[in-house]
Amino acid sequence: MHNKQPIRILCIEDDPATGRLLQKRLTAAGYVVDLAHDGEMGLAAYRSGSYDVLCVDHNMPGLTGLEVVKALSEECALPPTIMVTGAGDESVAVEAMKLGASDYIIKDTENRYFDLITSVIQGALERQHLLEQKQQAELALRKAHDELEIRVRERTAELARTNEELRLEIGRRKGAEEEIRKQNEFLESVLESLTHPFYVIDVDTYVVVMANTASGISRSGLPSTCYAVTHRRDEPCDSVEHPCPVEEVKESKKPVVVEHIHLDEKGDPLVVEIHAYPIFDSRGNVTRVIEYTLDITARKAAENNLRELLETSSNIVQNIPSGLLIYQYQAPGELFLVNANREATRLTGMQVDSWRGQEFDEMWPNARMQGLTQALLRTMATGETFSMEEAVFKTDEIERFFRLRAFSMPGDLLGLWFEDVTELKQIQGRIRRDTTENRAVAGETTEPLIAGVGQPDSKEEMLRFLLIVDVEPVAGIVQKRLNKLGQSSTVVSSVNEAMKAVLEGEFSVIVCDLSQPETNGWKIAGTIRDLCGEMGVAKPPFVLIIESGTSEARPEAGVDLVVKKPIDVSRLLQVVQQLLRQP
Repeated sequence: MHNKQPIRILCIEDDPATGRLLQKRLTAAGYVVDLAHDGEMGLAAYRSGSYDVLCVDHNMPGLTGLEVVKALSEECALPPTIMVTGAGDESVAVEAMKLGASDYIIKDTENRYFDLITSVIQGALERQHLLEQKQQAELALRKAHDELEIRVRERTAELARTNEELRLEIGRRKGAEEEIRKQNEFLESVLESLTHPFYVIDVDTYVVVMANTASGISRSGLPSTCYAVTHRRDEPCDSVEHPCPVEEVKESKKPVVVEHIHLDEKGDPLVVEIHAYPIFDSRGNVTRVIEYTLDITARKAAENNLRELLETSSNIVQNIPSGLLIYQYQAPGELFLVNANREATRLTGMQVDSWRGQEFDEMWPNARMQGLTQALLRTMATGETFSMEEAVFKTDEIERFFRLRAFSMPGDLLGLWFEDVTELKQIQGRIRRDTTENRAVAGETTEPLIAGVGQPDSKEEMLRFLLIVDVEPVAGIVQKRLNKLGQSSTVVSSVNEAMKAVLEGEFSVIVCDLSQPETNGWKIAGTIRDLCGEMGVAKPPFVLIIESGTSEARPEAGVDLVVKKPIDVSRLLQVVQQLLRQP
């Protein structure tokens, strides 16, 4: 009733149809209802679950409802429990209530009791809540009473030792007056120990009847109204900015917390948080209100500074010359766009409002083929920054190359920073083409993999080569030689083209030159290894051609064979054939 979580009810009813009707009726009333079809099932369900209310039918095969209630009452205190009996079984209901049941309801043949069950349960819950409040209040009162008794006994004993003759002469009335006076002194000492202002206010007159020194009100300044003391005004607070806590407590009869702007002794404004609590008379009417105030001026200033800082940070992000996309991570492996700056919109051509909430793969073409999605998810898992020097972003309208940086952020967020390197890539391509043409004019060789002609095994079946070579003349010569040797080959010049080819075709072997633009053969091997693992496809053997250095293969890095230059195409075919024959 007073919990944020819904009330859970366990109904033990042997008739399935009645149980379902009862479950439907209580579910419609906002409860969460579980059913048990006999006493044994009900005991097991209650022992293994956590229920706020029990609803038990008495007439059941096996254990009766009364036996179920008896068994549970011997184990622990019963929650609010409703015994459902038939007409004439009132004695059973009485026995159940002796065992701890809260109420009972009589099951009639027309099922009219369905109309009453909700109010019966609500009443049981309210009684339970009142009982708990009463027990807590009694416990607190008993504790306070015990502490007060200890203090009174100690003080009385001290007075008895030093003033025995005087105590006998003063008599009972004087003794009682002395005790009241000392209790007031104790209360005043407690109030004076508080460092923040404390008032007791009459709800009818707004007069401060008690206050500590921290309030700034001297004893000679009483009586004075609360609004005169704190606001220097002649009438009670009644605006939206300054709601009157006394009136709110008087109306609701509950504690309230409000914010006000008070004036200190110098007349300077203070932002304060007012906590107000009711004091009731014997008839339950609010007669006085306890108020204490906390100075939150510094906290409010800090909140305003933080708000301004966040606004400034947002403006900085919006105006940086690079693209920035913010994604929300959701397990087990999804990234949804939540925000982007203006440069990201310009570079990608997308409208953030239309893409907000979309998954990363939907808005970034070929993300998985480029290994980008997997890398971002690893960043969220490890917290390590991910970088990619060249990622392709291609739609029907644009095609650009981006340099990426991905980093994790608090709150399961991921930031993706990127800048446009399309023009740089085009310039580098022109430089490579000019260099190749200049070497050809000067008579230099453009075939670093070709040094002679050997004799491969002609009995082997035709192989499909994937050649990753970025120098077009070399790629053309190698492909031509392989064709003459009866082999099939496909040439690609970048890691993105290579990943696409691996996913779309079946190749016997991948041959990659170590020297690649903006990357190298080792990194390409690792990328293809990870891609095949993610997509669940078999990775073809990977042969790396190097100029110098160690020729040791590293299968864990995706490289199955390392061959040093110079090597002719026939020899390359022989080496590949030997590699494929290995188990």
